[in-house]
Amino acid sequence: MTTQRRILAFSLSLASVFGTVELLKTKETQTYTCRTFGSGIVQPFQGESYYVRSDCPFTLTSFNVNQGEYSVTIRRGHNGLLVQVEIVLNNVTTLCRMATLW
Repeated sequence: MTTQRRILAFSLSLASVFGTVELLKTKETQTYTCRTFGSGIVQPFQGESYYVRSDCPFTLTSFNVNQGEYSVTIRRGHNGLLVQVEIVLNNVTTLCRMATLW
């Protein structure tokens, strides 16, 4: 597996894991996951899958909890594959670009 594929797999796993939200307002805990895969498929928390073709930044998920900020923003290349994943957690930004982790 090449370094680019490892970074892509790592980024997708982070986006899937960090895109999980538990809603505790009801008696039952419900878990929703927002995810993206393939060359542009986005599956929102409670919805059908959509194909999004764009090389602009796209916020996959974003919310604030207990004064903490959380967001995952992705950008795809012209071929539809992820070229950048930005994860912000409590004002700490992790940026994954192609084969580089910043």
